[in-house]
Order: sequence, then C-alpha cells, then structure tokens
Amino acid sequence: MKKRSIILGVVISALALQGLVGCDGDGVNTLKIDDMLVYANGEPVAIETKFGNKKEAITYEYDDYALSIEDGKIVCYKEGTYTVTATSASCNATFTVECKNAANIDDLYAWIGYPASDISPLINIPGETEITYSCDSDILSIEGGYVTALKEGTAEVTATVAGYETYFKVTCEPVDKMGALYYMWGDGWNWKGKATANAAKYKAEGTDGKSTLFLGDSFFDPDFFSSFHSFYGDYDAFCMGIGGTTSHQWEMFFDGEGTYASGKYGQFDGIQPKNIVFQLGNNNIYNDSSSAKDATIDLQRFFTFAHGKMPDTQFYYFGVTPRIGVMQAITEITLEVNANMDKFCANKDWITFMDTNDKMTADHIKDNIHPKPEAYSIFVDALKGVGMKLEYRI
Repeated sequence: MKKRSIILGVVISALALQGLVGCDGDGVNTLKIDDMLVYANGEPVAIETKFGNKKEAITYEYDDYALSIEDGKIVCYKEGTYTVTATSASCNATFTVECKNAANIDDLYAWIGYPASDISPLINIPGETEITYSCDSDILSIEGGYVTALKEGTAEVTATVAGYETYFKVTCEPVDKMGALYYMWGDGWNWKGKATANAAKYKAEGTDGKSTLFLGDSFFDPDFFSSFHSFYGDYDAFCMGIGGTTSHQWEMFFDGEGTYASGKYGQFDGIQPKNIVFQLGNNNIYNDSSSAKDATIDLQRFFTFAHGKMPDTQFYYFGVTPRIGVMQAITEITLEVNANMDKFCANKDWITFMDTNDKMTADHIKDNIHPKPEAYSIFVDALKGVGMKLEYRI
C-alpha cells in the first residue's frame, strides 16, 4: 500500500455510483467522495471530492498493483473492488473503486487447418457494441471476430471497446488426425456401419434447413433413447446417436476430406439440418480417460469444426451426466468440463449449453449411466425451456 499526495484546486467530475461517504474533522471541515466505477486500462478518471469549508491537500492509500492515482485521477488495471482511503489535513474518508473490464473474453484455442474460432466477448459498457481486435503475432489472423490459426504457438490479442483495452490469449495448435484418439472400434461396435446407415436415412428422409437431429453418444442412441418417438414422433426429427463414441468419432463422421489412421469417413459431411442436439463428452472422460483440460479442448475443437461445416445449423449441447458409483475425482473432472463448456457456449448465438444434472438424479438413471426411458422428458423439457423450434413431419 502506498500514499501519494495530490493537491486539489477545483471540484472535478467522475463516474460515480451509490455509496456516499464522508467525515468530520472536529467540526473543522468535511470530505465526501462517491464510490466509483472505473473501466480497466482506459484514460484516467477524475475523482470527485467534496469539501465542506475549504479544499485541502489529499493523500490516497490504495493497492497500487491494481490502481494508480495521479493528479486526482484514477486508472485501474485489474478487475475487482478496492477500498481507497483519502486523507486531508482535517479528516479522512474511504470510498470503493469497482474496476471492470470493458469486455470480458476468455482465452481460446484455434486449430491449424480448421475453421476459425469465434471470439465471444461480453461487453460490459452499457450501450456499446463495437469492439476491435489487434495482435502483433504472425501465428494467427483475425477477421470479423473470428481467429484463424496459422502457426503453432500462443499470442496475446488486444480487444478495444470505447477506448478501453482488455487482453486475452489465443493458443494455436496442430491436430494429429493419425493420433490414438481418432480410433474406430471394430465390427462388434459397428460405428462406421451405423454412421453410414444413419446418414443415408437422413439424406433419404431428412430436409436441410428443416430437420432436427439428435447425435452423439449412447444417450441419444435409439437403443437407450427408446422413448424418442413418444416425444418427437410428430416432428421432423431423427435420433441417431451411436453408443460408445466420443467427439473424435463425430469429427471423423463430419469430415469428408480428412484421412485418419483407420481410413476416410465423412458420412455426415455436407448435411445442413435446422437443429442438432448433441450429447457428447461422456466417453471422452470415462472411456478415453481424458483430463478436464483435454476433454474441454477436444469438445471445443469438435464444435468449432462442426459449426464451420454447418454455419446455419443451430446447436444444442447437453453437458455430461456424471456416472454413479465412480471415483469422486472423475466426477469432479465431469463437472469441470461442464463448467468449461458452459463458458465456451456463452455469448455464442449458434450453440446453447444445457446442464440438467440437478434434475437427472440417481432415481432417474437405470444402469448408473443412462436415463430411464421416461427420464428423457428432462432433456425434452430443457429443450423446450431454451426455445428450440422443431418442424412438424409432413
């Protein structure tokens, strides 16, 4: 904590919030300073001081790692709420400074050779919508709020709103499509055959721009979502999940150009449905034993890839339902991945995240993993709650 002396000659204006504070110095003088809202890394904001009888020199005591006060003006650098003590010859007063970023942007990933990753800012300045980005690095390019990875590495990006700057990092990574996670289990699982049959059914009976698909792992496999037609039989909707799959297999099914260690796939390449409801990540965690970080990155890459392939399709993503009777450490990984994906989906207009785990309790689960057929109403109600629109089947 440091003290700095500033002589105030005039009453100056400032951004102010509620919370007027003041002091009496044995009846000699009074000093009042309003609590302040200051946006980080912008131009200095004047502190409004209100003396009773006469203006006096003031020293300020504050956290100088987060704030700077010079010539009666304040700059903040780090989000948070800070207490400042102002002392004059007659008395002292305290006030708080709420420091906010003009925009909050999470660090993000982009993948070389993949569709661009979209930046999803939360702009905090009321009424402001315009934001610009700049980066000195040659490992990426930014256009229209999308980041394209050019080379491997990490770079800092500056976002500017109304003259205020905030910063975030972009990590650019290559993808090894011959890697161990891009596997295809054998004939007993028949993933390739199921994907081929499901894609053929969609292309024969579905309609781009109209149909809704339920895709992903066993939660949306017809063998488990056996009540699907009782909920959606009147709608142009298809249940086509494949038990045991991860985000990697679905990337393979959507990728009509990539070659993987087990061959080429792309069964669902080129489709453009109205909606896709996804349930994915369960097997990333429980089958592939991915860490929370790795599962998060893999899911984010898949959705970025899928959105690039289907830019007009609305995605709805259910977070992973924790399994019953597993180690608490794995449950914690599941919850962390869900929290990460909730943040990833926030502020994106093409994907909606839903966490139904407060309702999908143990009494609704039949085998320590999957919902009972009637418990799928929890998912159905969640989709109604977020306003998913389906078309009737003709």
